[in-house]
Formats: sequence, C-alpha cells, structure tokens
Amino acid sequence: MNLTQNKKIAQILFDSFHGNKSANFTVKQDSKRDQRFTTLMEYSIFQGENFGKLWLSDDEKACAIVIDPTKKKTTWKGILWDL
Repeated sequence: MNLTQNKKIAQILFDSFHGNKSANFTVKQDSKRDQRFTTLMEYSIFQGENFGKLWLSDDEKACAIVIDPTKKKTTWKGILWDL
C-alpha cells in the first residue's frame, strides 16, 4: 500500500471505530482523544503492513487488516510502535 491508500484506510477505520466502546476504552478520553485514536489506527495499519495484509476495496469505502501470527516477529521498529 502507498501513503495515500494508508491514509484512506486510517480514515475508514477512524470513522468506523470512533464510536466503538471497546476501541474507545483503549484511548484516553480528553482533548487529544481524536489524535490518540488516529495513532491507534496508524498502529493497526503498521501491524497489518508488517505482519499480515491490508486490503482496500476498489471504491475505497471499505478496508480490512489481517494479521498473520506466524509472521509476527520482535523488531526494534515493532517495539517502538508497541510503546
């Protein structure tokens, strides 16, 4: 995926999960909530790019992130994202 596609995926995820109670439980509820939620979506995309696959529909209105646990490896970049 390229940067433009990743931004579209991040926006789809943001719009889809913005009101989700489980997703919101992981994000501090303050004035920086949207910024933190965007970072959570970017983290999800990082996981998909590095340890699975990202899909964006042809009409760019739907996406999927599939993580393959057999590809999950500990890397310095992954540790930084986890922090």
